[in-house]
Amino acid sequence: MLRIANAANQWGLPFDGIELAKKVDTDLGLKRRSYCQALAADDRVQVRLDTLHAILQNANGNGGENDGTIFFSGKDALVVVGVALKAKIGSCETAITKADHLTRVLRLSAPVELGTMAPFSAIGRRIDAA
Repeated sequence: MLRIANAANQWGLPFDGIELAKKVDTDLGLKRRSYCQALAADDRVQVRLDTLHAILQNANGNGGENDGTIFFSGKDALVVVGVALKAKIGSCETAITKADHLTRVLRLSAPVELGTMAPFSAIGRRIDAA
């Protein structure tokens, strides 16, 4: 919901500047207040912390602090997967559970046939034509 509100209101929230893994608890719930504080801490952000927090509270209806949230980017989802892996396999090196590493693993494990399916085939044709 925050990404949608950010785009609609042109707030310029610094999502990429937040270490999301530090804002997800071991139950994989988003630490909402902490996340909103990190977003609002940027000097360029002109939206109030309470406004950001209210948007997240309304996202799931009951507004619990750590009741989970829908993540809107693939990178966010992979960060949460990394937190889950780290929680499950505590001896994992942190580098293995980072989103960029997980992205590479997923790309390498995708079947070749995936490239022939829509929309990937259309994307491939456009790349080849460029």
